[in-house]
Amino acid sequence: MSKTDVLGYVDHISVLLTRVLNRACEMGLVAQADIQNAQEDSRKVALEMLDKPEELPDKFVDFLNKALRLTVAYNEYTRFIWHLRKISKKYMAEFYPEMLKPEVFEFIRKLLGLSEYVVPQVEDPEIVDLYTIFSFDHAVMCVDPGRRTYSTIDGMDVNFYRYFNGWLPSVYEPYSTIGGCLCRVNELIWGLFRYCRDPLKLVISGEIPDPFDEWKCTAVSEPPKWAWLGYPDSYEVLSMIDEHLPAIFVGRVELVKEREGRRLYLVRRW
Repeated sequence: MSKTDVLGYVDHISVLLTRVLNRACEMGLVAQADIQNAQEDSRKVALEMLDKPEELPDKFVDFLNKALRLTVAYNEYTRFIWHLRKISKKYMAEFYPEMLKPEVFEFIRKLLGLSEYVVPQVEDPEIVDLYTIFSFDHAVMCVDPGRRTYSTIDGMDVNFYRYFNGWLPSVYEPYSTIGGCLCRVNELIWGLFRYCRDPLKLVISGEIPDPFDEWKCTAVSEPPKWAWLGYPDSYEVLSMIDEHLPAIFVGRVELVKEREGRRLYLVRRW
């Protein structure tokens, strides 16, 4: 990785965080004046760095420290959002019982952009409710992984789109929700610290942290490289999904569905 690659990560992170702020502004959570003030402050900092380029390394280290604290292993809010990437009511009840209150769920749904992703097609309404999986626009579609040659998916760089979103026109898509943008930002920070270590050595003294490796310590039992599940119209398929919910919850495997058709897949991420 080169300095240019580092700037690519930083630019991508900046674009997505701007979307988060704009979306928060649309929802009335952040005032437009606050965003404008933040933009002015950013321009001032940029001009100061041009006037005093010798301070650039210190400014960049400060950015890296803030980025590190935003990742899922360090930030409880990011961790909460990451857990909601693919979550069922069953897991909400177990880990975030307050979310089951209608007013709380509705607020979080609107705030993060949660929507129904997989709705079981079985007769028991309680099972349907428990196993309905919600998601936002993060790794929600895929091509047939059985036609690809690979072992794992890490989601930290644009290669992620060769598997999940290869049909999309831009690496900045499809993220438009707050939840989707922040999950992608988390992945990009993982990639920045993991794949840009040589350039980072120029500004960081001592050992360079690896936030992705620290998160992997939460990994559960060995998942399949990929598995075709069909569609949840039987209790057998629901049982298979239930078996892998712990790995889905931490993001070790991704539950995805085809852009066309009814097939679901479990795809290993690490």
